[in-house]
Order: sequence, then structure tokens, then C-alpha cells
Amino acid sequence: MPFASKLGLLSGSFIALGLLASLPVHAAACHRYDERVVLEGSVVRKTFPGPPNYESVADGDKAVTLFVLHLAQPTCFEPEDKTDSLYESAYDVADIQLVLPSEQAYAKLRPLLGKPVRLAGSAFGQHTGGHFTPVLLEKVELLP
Repeated sequence: MPFASKLGLLSGSFIALGLLASLPVHAAACHRYDERVVLEGSVVRKTFPGPPNYESVADGDKAVTLFVLHLAQPTCFEPEDKTDSLYESAYDVADIQLVLPSEQAYAKLRPLLGKPVRLAGSAFGQHTGGHFTPVLLEKVELLP
């Protein structure tokens, strides 16, 4: 093979490698919605603007205070099928609203506010006014 052909082939390989390196890293490592996930972070109490407009507590919206998992490392979530999903992909997710079924569930997490925790659960995407973070976690289980 002539030198010019080898050089062209080598240049093309470097260009292809450069393009692959520029792809988002998170694409392969994203969690899937509706699958059990294990996440690490700290549980914090956050207040969001609620009804009627979900815009501003200062302007009269009800203050809604709930527990949020602040992740130790931001992550991403994607639907299994991007063409047929209620949920949109969410990248660089740092806070996840916890959907807790009872006061007992809140009571179990309350002593752990601000401390490192490992939680498991099923993640889903924000789709109503009462969903305050792009990703929420239900069926929450505290892990050792």
C-alpha cells in the first residue's frame, strides 16, 4: 500500500477516534427508569412552591416541604424506549425527590437528614406539578 494511502487511513482512524471520544460519557452509564437503582447521597429537606401556580412561595404559592436525596455524584436517567415513554431523559441529576408513602417512612429517614445514606428504589421521571425534581424515587428502601 502506498505511503499516502497509509497516511490517509491513519488520519481517518484518528478522526474517528476523536469523534468517539467527544461523545457524552453518560450515555452508557445512565440508569433506566422503572428499574431498581441504588443511589448514594444525603437526605435533605427542601421547600418548593406548590399550588396554585407552582412558581413562588413569596407570591402566594403554598410551600411544599419534602425529602430529597442529594446525590454524592450527579447521574443520569433514560427511558428504556426513548420513542415511547412518558419520561424524558435527565442528565446531570443531583437531586431526587423521595416519594414516601407514610409518616413512618419520613420518621425513619428524619434522623439521617444531612448524613450519608444508600437508598434503593424505583426511579421515574417528573410528569405532574407535584413532582419538583426531574427524577423521583419511589419504593424507597434504606440500605446498610
